[in-house]
Amino acid sequence: MMSIQQAADILNVSPSYLMRLLDAGMIPCEANGEQRRLKLKDVLAFKRQRDLERDAKLDELVKLTEEFGGYDEPPPLERHRK
Repeated sequence: MMSIQQAADILNVSPSYLMRLLDAGMIPCEANGEQRRLKLKDVLAFKRQRDLERDAKLDELVKLTEEFGGYDEPPPLERHRK
């Protein structure tokens, strides 16, 4: 079992953001009085799923950028003669 801070460090998020994820039921946890503890396997499963979703969105963004010519070479700058 791990603390909120340890899990937040693994996920690279703030402890307060992690608390919101826990409150929303995004990651299972066990409460012992005021403290919440998380299982490493649950934290890693959430991280893996989050990373997969992020990678899919980034792939989609790259595809859209390519479709709209976002990676094409810009036209050369015209030099103004005086």
